[in-house]
Amino acid sequence: MNDDTIICTCMNVSVGDIKKAIAAGATDFKSVQDMTGISTVCGLCHDEAEEAIRKLLAERNL
Repeated sequence: MNDDTIICTCMNVSVGDIKKAIAAGATDFKSVQDMTGISTVCGLCHDEAEEAIRKLLAERNL
């Protein structure tokens, strides 16, 4: 995934922002959401955000 790819347009949260949240200690969707605001406005990105977070967490744990 490209770090510049925007996952949540309402809050302008990119893949890179998700990676930063994970590096700062986020361990699940809710903690990434708390740190970034992802998927807190309209919710249209929820499924994509959840999948991206799941993949990035799995990559980190390899």
